[in-house]
Amino acid sequence: MKDGGTMAELSSAVKEYLRVIYALGQGEGVRSVDVASELGVSKPSVNKAIRILAVQGLAEQERYGSVFLTSKGIRMAQSLWKKEDIIRLLLEDIFEVASEEAQQDAKRIAEVIGEGTFEKMRMYLNNFHYNN
Repeated sequence: MKDGGTMAELSSAVKEYLRVIYALGQGEGVRSVDVASELGVSKPSVNKAIRILAVQGLAEQERYGSVFLTSKGIRMAQSLWKKEDIIRLLLEDIFEVASEEAQQDAKRIAEVIGEGTFEKMRMYLNNFHYNN
């Protein structure tokens, strides 16, 4: 992903790291060991993903310190979380999918769904007064 690229150009694994760093940090720095623990992966795997995020301009890491999302990374993570939330609502409330399954499926769908399709889902839910 070059500067100005889209989330669709990131791999699913890198999106998952972005999600987790955002969720754990909520705008603050997080330790890579905490990311590793949350994802059940090794610290070297986290470091590799952080390097990818850094090259993309989405994250920064202090030397031997915390990982921070850049403003671009925060916007992208928020967009991913918003997509998951809207897709989860659609699955649970419209299609009556069980909550846990809807959450898991929403996470996977949000990683690959096109912007046009997602926008139509969002508009569909807005017609039911969800105001997303």
